[in-house]
Order: sequence, then structure tokens, then C-alpha cells
Amino acid sequence: MAPPKHIQTDMPACTLDSSEVTEDSDDFFNMWTSHKDWQKNGYSDKTIDYGIRSNPHRRFVWNSHLLDTVEKNLHRDWLLYIIHGFIGQSNVSVFGRSMFITIIARRSNKYAGTRFLKRGANFNGDVANEVETEQIVHDSGVSSLNNGHFSSFVQLRGSVPAHWSQDVSKMVPKPTITIDLSDPYVETAGEHFNGLLKRYGSPTIILNLVKKREKKKHESTLSDGIYTSVKYLNQFLPPEYHIQYISFDMARKNKGKEANVMGRLANIANTAVLKTGIFLSLHPYYNKNQVSNIKKFHIFTKNKTLQTGVIRTNCVDCLDRTNTAQFVIGKCALGYQLHALGILNSSQLEFDTDCVRMLEELYEDHGDTLALQYGGSQLVHRIKTYRGESWLLQARMMIEHEWESKAPQAPETYTSAQPSSESKKANSPLVLYRAFYNQCINNALLSLSEKAESSSI
Repeated sequence: MAPPKHIQTDMPACTLDSSEVTEDSDDFFNMWTSHKDWQKNGYSDKTIDYGIRSNPHRRFVWNSHLLDTVEKNLHRDWLLYIIHGFIGQSNVSVFGRSMFITIIARRSNKYAGTRFLKRGANFNGDVANEVETEQIVHDSGVSSLNNGHFSSFVQLRGSVPAHWSQDVSKMVPKPTITIDLSDPYVETAGEHFNGLLKRYGSPTIILNLVKKREKKKHESTLSDGIYTSVKYLNQFLPPEYHIQYISFDMARKNKGKEANVMGRLANIANTAVLKTGIFLSLHPYYNKNQVSNIKKFHIFTKNKTLQTGVIRTNCVDCLDRTNTAQFVIGKCALGYQLHALGILNSSQLEFDTDCVRMLEELYEDHGDTLALQYGGSQLVHRIKTYRGESWLLQARMMIEHEWESKAPQAPETYTSAQPSSESKKANSPLVLYRAFYNQCINNALLSLSEKAESSSI
């Protein structure tokens, strides 16, 4: 429906203020763009929808049951659509240009509930803890809504689409995962993925972070189930529409001396984002050296590019590991967004930059909020856990090695001679051991920095 002629369109669209967002209670929001992602909300070749006048996706409207009874009798200006999830925004300056980066998470109202009470999926294919996360980049230097410079990327999280549960009646740290109902024809998973193909298009890319190998079968039950389901469903799909399955055991890869979870996730994210593409409200700017790569994943229309397909991430709870993976995917997408908007010459963003640190804080808040809603507590394993685990493990091993090789000599420094009254305090065993341990730490850190410099060269 086209807007009335008197409505002005030269207004900033992506800056969050009190006139656009109303926080009625914890994590419930009314926002003119929040109930429908930007890719479907503001841009169409035929008509332009403005905010509340567009048709919301009922899956993400949490007061639908209240509106159904009065919707036919009220003017649409009186209707407020409420979403449940998370909204966060940061302003970053890139070479003097102000860019707003917004994260909007919309929780599905289908099969909604808390952890342990809602697991897996129902017979309609609606999964537990389903959240659509949209990352919007807005160049605030262009204030026109019609001709604004926007980019958007949508990703999804959700429980493994099968009938499974965990018995919490027994006080154990990890309740046993039980398959409640056998589904030989994969009808539940079929309904779920059919819905994703209708909503987002192809390809549907599954990033499964559940453990694959265990001494006692636990998480791997789910991993085997989702792999079998995808393999069965792909028989009935044309090759170009096949569901793409990627398995990455984050917990296992995070152990050992050569742990590099973030680097491996970054490679997976880059491959996946190249397949789905990003949404852009204008014809993109690209470095000539990267045009061949970019053209592979962008669907060009008259004056914009579209994202087709979605990356669906899951672990067991879809909280800790999932949030870290979504941050890495968002970081990869942000590089392409800034590059396509003409802000950066390259689509590659390094982890240790102010822009990525800001994005990490946004996704940390995003993960904490969704974890509180579904599990009742904040994230346990944060993004920093996977970023720093490898470095901390190496440092600890090197410190222990230094200590074991030199610690036997330490007592000799204070037992070989009787200390005088003046130096008794300075040469006490506690002070000497502390100084020696600090020396071990410094030696280990120096060795690590030398290794890092040599590897970068």
C-alpha cells in the first residue's frame, strides 16, 4: 500500500529513538520496522511500504491473539505490533563517515517456551528457541528514506527439528537427550525446512555445532538425526535447491594446542555468506579486484541487490556456541556490507579492530538477552572464551613448563644462607616464589609474542 502524499520521506530510518521504539516491558518492543525484516519492509519494485502499513509476519508478532479480535474494526493506525527479542545499535565512524549498525532479534511465537520445557519441534515444523537476527548497516550521511543507503543481512537460530527432550527430574548436570518419537519419513523436519524455503528462498545452509564424537552418546544423537534428515530430504529436491549441511564440533575443536575456532568459523562464514548474499538498497560499490567473487553471490535487480537463502545455526540449547558462530557470520557479513556501501576497499575485517570489537559487544548483549529469555541466565561460554582459549592454553602450558624446569632451584635462593634481619622480609619464601612465578609468566608471554611475530612475517 503506497503512503499518503502528505507523508514526508526525507527522514533517517535506522536511528533508534523514543519516537520509533517503545519498550513496554523486558525485551518486548514496538518498532515500525521490527516486526518485518528490512529486506521485505522498505523496498519493492512496484510499491513502497512504510512501517506500520506493511503486513507483518505473524510468526514474530507476540500480540497477534489480541489483535485478531479487533483488527477488522479498527483503522490500521491504531494497531501496534509487538515483537519479543532484542534491539541494539551502535554508531561507528569509518574514515569520518558515521555508520549505524543495528541488531534486531525477533523471537518466534510458535512453539515458544523456556529451555527443557520446549525442545526440538512440534508436528507443524515449528522449532523451539527460533530467533531471526537481522544486522542492518545504515549510512547516516544520507537522510532520505527513499534513497537511503542501507544494507541488511538475516540469519536464523533454532533447535534441532525433531521430537526430542531432556528429563530434568533427576539432578544431573547434563540430562540425557531422549528421542521421544521416531520419524522415519522425516515429516517434522520436512515441514520445518519447507517453511524456511518459502520464507527465505534457497539455499538453506545448516551450521550444526553439536558434538559428533563422544565416549558416551549424548549430543551426537541430535547430530546424527539432523544429518540423516537432511540427507533424506535432499532426495526430493532439485540439486540447485538442496539443503546444505555443515557440521563443526566447536567444543572439540576448541581443545588442544592447535585450537583456532574463530579462524575456522570465519572460513565457514565466508563460504556461507557468499552463497546467500546480502541485501543492499542501491547498486553496490566494489573493488575491481573483487568483482568476480561478488557477482557470484549477489542477485542484482534494477537498483538493488537481494539476499536469497538463510544460514541456520544450532547447537543443543542454541545459546552459547550458536551466539559465537552468529557473531562470526555477522562479522563476515559486515565486511561485505561496508565494502558494498563504498566505505571500505576490501570486504575483509580483522578481529582486532574497533569496528569488530563494537560488533562483538552488540552480539554479546544479543546473546545474553536471548539466553535470559530462553534459559533464565546469561551466556556461560562467551565470544571471548573462544577467542582467547587458544592463547591462554599456550600461556598456561609454557608457564607450567618454566615452573617445572626451574622451581626446584628456587628454594636454594633462600635456604643456602641465613637472611639478615634487614632482608628477612624481602627474602621470605612467599615473596621469592611470587617473583619467580612472575618471571615465568613474563618469559612465557615473551616467547608467545616472538612466535606470533615470526608467524606473521
